[in-house]
Amino acid sequence: MLSSVLGSPRAIAVNIEIVRTFVRMRELAATHGELAKKLSELEERTGLLSMQHDTFSRNSRNQLK
Repeated sequence: MLSSVLGSPRAIAVNIEIVRTFVRMRELAATHGELAKKLSELEERTGLLSMQHDTFSRNSRNQLK
C-alpha cells in the first residue's frame, strides 16, 4: 500500500513487482490444483492427528490423577 502512495519511481517499481508476484502465485495455485488438494488433505489430517493427540494427553492426565 505504501509503495502505491509514495509515487516515486522506485516505489512504483516495487508495487509492480508485488502485483506480479501475487499474479504468479495465483497462476501457480491454479496450475497446481492437485498439489493444492493434497496440501489441503495433509492439513486436514494434521488437524485430526493433533486433536487425537490432545484427547489422548487429556485422558492420560485424567487417568494419572
